[in-house]
Amino acid sequence: MNSARLAHLIIGENSSRGKGLGQKLISALNQLGKSTLNIQIMDLYVLEGNDVAINCYLKSGFQFIPNDFTISFQNQQYQVLKMTKSL
Repeated sequence: MNSARLAHLIIGENSSRGKGLGQKLISALNQLGKSTLNIQIMDLYVLEGNDVAINCYLKSGFQFIPNDFTISFQNQQYQVLKMTKSL
């Protein structure tokens, strides 16, 4: 099964956030991946607590899947959540 991973999606200027640009970008990437590369599953990782990103991904049709992944940065542990979407 063909799959791909989204990573490092950033809407730069604060004034550009909250306008659905993230959802539009994700939709375009999903459509392009499906039509040109035959991608069937798109997944991503997001830090727990990044509610803005998580809400964008949920609105774009991604769902949480079980994951037991954490990262350590400056002596702190961060839970990394995995999300996936069938295209």
